[in-house]
Amino acid sequence: MQCVEYVSHLLEVVCVFCVEFELRLQKVEFFC
Repeated sequence: MQCVEYVSHLLEVVCVFCVEFELRLQKVEFFC
């Protein structure tokens, strides 16, 4: 996974991963 971003949503930190799938970039969010 590439381009990891950390975004805070309502006091919660979410790890955002940009996943390349079928020549498209999709953002997948995971709770840290």
